[in-house]
Amino acid sequence: MAWYAGYLVIAAVVAMVIFVSACWFREEHFAAPDNPGVISALAGMLWPVLLIGVSEMALVWWAFRGARYA
Repeated sequence: MAWYAGYLVIAAVVAMVIFVSACWFREEHFAAPDNPGVISALAGMLWPVLLIGVSEMALVWWAFRGARYA
């Protein structure tokens, strides 16, 4: 149960950071998205996918690097 709570807390923090940074760094002559809160929440929920992908790429790089010296 703690894993779910941790996931939701981190997802909420990521969503808030994305929402605030998107509003802060947005160019003024570009239109804002229709539902910035939904987009931020989606990004917050998808953060593990990015984390797993980066970890997998690092593992593959490490394996290839180790195989080169074997």
